[in-house]
Amino acid sequence: MSYDVTAGGEWFNYTSNMHRFFKDFGAYPGDWEGRSRYEVADELDVAIEQIQSNDLDALKREYDAPNEWGEVGSATQFLRKVRDACRRELPETVEVSR
Repeated sequence: MSYDVTAGGEWFNYTSNMHRFFKDFGAYPGDWEGRSRYEVADELDVAIEQIQSNDLDALKREYDAPNEWGEVGSATQFLRKVRDACRRELPETVEVSR
């Protein structure tokens, strides 16, 4: 299973194997459905800042998916891309399908 996210007229996809990582940093894609792109972007700013303030190796040990379908680096990049799309374009809300 994966998260299909449409934000700012752009489509993104990421594996749900990283759901615990997303939840622990307050950036769970399932919570974005129907929300304002501005709110989602602001929350992602906070999440990304928190992620970056941690030791990357420790995060990888804690959160990288054992089956190698999902890892901290690409999950963080997914969050950045969604945040940037939320800031660039319309529509006003974010859509997520799981």
